[in-house]
Amino acid sequence: MTTTGVMKAPLLEELSWDSGHFGFPVARWNGGPETLSEGLKLSRFKNYQLVYWSTCPSQPPSETLLDAYRGALVTRKATFVLDPVAQPDAGRTSNPFQISPWSKTREPDDRLVRLAIQAGENSRFRVDRRIPIHAMESLYSKWIAGSASGLLADVLLVATIPGSESDPIGLITITIKGEEASIGLLAVHAEFRGKGAGFRLLEEAHRWILSRGCRRVSVVTQKDNLAACRLYEKHGYQLANLEHVYHFWPADGSGAVSDDKS
Repeated sequence: MTTTGVMKAPLLEELSWDSGHFGFPVARWNGGPETLSEGLKLSRFKNYQLVYWSTCPSQPPSETLLDAYRGALVTRKATFVLDPVAQPDAGRTSNPFQISPWSKTREPDDRLVRLAIQAGENSRFRVDRRIPIHAMESLYSKWIAGSASGLLADVLLVATIPGSESDPIGLITITIKGEEASIGLLAVHAEFRGKGAGFRLLEEAHRWILSRGCRRVSVVTQKDNLAACRLYEKHGYQLANLEHVYHFWPADGSGAVSDDKS
């Protein structure tokens, strides 16, 4: 334990939830580029099937390590921040979508689950084709179930069309921690994209966040998800951090690797 009382994560961190969900050993390497070769060797020795590693864009792993441990860049993780959150203009919205909170006593139906899975279309768990599609879909199904119940989010807001309140066409989840809010899932049905549903969801999310006394909100998305990035930027969000996330499959590698420390 550090002097501040915060437990420091080990360099090779076993991820029990991920391992249980995917059905094989998963870990994260928390070391920098200079220790990645060592970490992947250790991961192979310990028989981890999948290893996550994040780095700044200017410090990618070498082609040698990517080849030897079946590694690939699976997402450019972008963190956007809005500070302060401004009160949306009540008279500005003219699109027909209604936004309302999902009851925490109500189980998410199939339509809501499908929307949550759509939210993962650009995620690293979809980009990495070695991960079975059913495992990725199950992950997002669990995420929306936990968010709807209040376990993984403080509120789930759902977009509908007047007269079709039982048929959600969009959703957004929000979590409050201290004085900062964070957005988790944001999804709009493909038929309604570009028609203002995402804009309305984000505006109502801001109203809800302000009503809880928060003035700062962050969200993590994929830099390659251009529509999501544009939506946040239109609302004044600024790119605060960019990480490149790699997946390595040590057990599938050739084992032919030099002492490259990059």
